[in-house]
Amino acid sequence: MQPTLAEIVDRADVVGCAVGIVRRGESAEFLFHGECAAGGNEISSDCLWEAASLTKPVVALLSLLTAVDDPTFLTSKLEADVRALGADEDDRWNDVTPFHLLTHTSGLPNWREEGHLLGFESGPGAAGYSGEGYELLLAELSTRAGMPAASILDRHLKSLGMTTSTFTPEQPTARSVV
Repeated sequence: MQPTLAEIVDRADVVGCAVGIVRRGESAEFLFHGECAAGGNEISSDCLWEAASLTKPVVALLSLLTAVDDPTFLTSKLEADVRALGADEDDRWNDVTPFHLLTHTSGLPNWREEGHLLGFESGPGAAGYSGEGYELLLAELSTRAGMPAASILDRHLKSLGMTTSTFTPEQPTARSVV
């Protein structure tokens, strides 16, 4: 007998989750288990989820779509002010491109220690997973678009048909505008 979602989640010590199941191209079936972190309400389709690392594929796709419109995007110098984003003084910043950030070859750390400037662990071109690099990539997209990062991401989600998803939870989504 296969365990239920509730049994699997309880065994894994997960507070709450939502699972979407698609069978043979049919409409998705959604299963919910647990409680929302804020407010203790039961998990449902109306819960507000923190995306965390799920932001990375959205930023990656947006970067690639930007490169379709501007073929020089991935290989050009950064336009974002890295010093304003907490970067150290280092001439290697002149060598970093969006391609480095997208492909985790920027030489930047995954995350810097709190209170420290953003600096290199190795030179641009060296492989190493970097959450900091993706934050910088999002700042680059924001700089080039001339709009806040969350607004760019929300616009991108809408273009993907994700009308009830948002990076700005204080803004209304399609579900909340009735």
